[in-house]
Amino acid sequence: RASSQGSFFGCAMGVTTETSFSDIERGVRQFGFVGLKCYHFFAKGMDNTQDSDINQYLTDEHCRAAQAFNLTVSLHMVKPMACSDPENLANIRRLCTAFPGMKLILCHSARGFNMHTVIKSIAKLADLDNLYFDTGAVTEAGATNAILRTFGPRKVMFGSDWPVSEGRGKCISLGDSFIWITPHNIDLVARYTDAGMVCPALVGFETLRALKQACDELSLTRADIEDIFWNNAVRLYGKQHAAFLEKHPDPLDVPPPSFEQPLAFFEANVVDQTYGAKPSEKSAQRL
Repeated sequence: RASSQGSFFGCAMGVTTETSFSDIERGVRQFGFVGLKCYHFFAKGMDNTQDSDINQYLTDEHCRAAQAFNLTVSLHMVKPMACSDPENLANIRRLCTAFPGMKLILCHSARGFNMHTVIKSIAKLADLDNLYFDTGAVTEAGATNAILRTFGPRKVMFGSDWPVSEGRGKCISLGDSFIWITPHNIDLVARYTDAGMVCPALVGFETLRALKQACDELSLTRADIEDIFWNNAVRLYGKQHAAFLEKHPDPLDVPPPSFEQPLAFFEANVVDQTYGAKPSEKSAQRL
């Protein structure tokens, strides 16, 4: 939790539609959670949760608790058009306006796996002061570039998205959706290479390269980049984490998170399901 150099970490509490205000309060006071993480898997009444409305898995009660305890809420929005979906935009605006003390993080550069959904619509949220972003598993620069241009570097945080970062491949915009290119779903034979095939880099490296490209394109300063990689997180989480440590100086007996087979996790959740893109029936009306 804290080292002699003063570094820190904070954990987010996973919530479902059954998680109550009192559950969250207990998590904050007993375990020092500094944020909430909601996920579309827990949306009720959905055959395909990739079509879920935000309010089907992020409740007003979650947001009231986040406001009361100064928490972030990490939101992995879904739907085929993601940040360009009118209902997603309306729900984000409603929640940020109704709960100004909540800090809403739009994960994966506002689900920028198809960069054009973000480029097209992110400016519609520009007036929301309690909106933030992380860059986890976004392997093209366009979405992060658009967010940085609209919100500035103090609203963006680097995200590794471990263990997804340990898989090999990258996600690219394709038509009105996106596709993950990995050794498990694409034939990587390429006669024009010395090896006779393309050898994908780790997703974590591709994420860093895309973020670097966005920073270079906008001529960000060293201070801007330090904000993205460190200072923004300290501003969001540092005070409440320090307060918890003061009350609980001894480390909690909680084992660190671990994934014995991160590659298997990547294959099962990234390629197939978690970040999967559902084919659209209205391609001509999209971007």
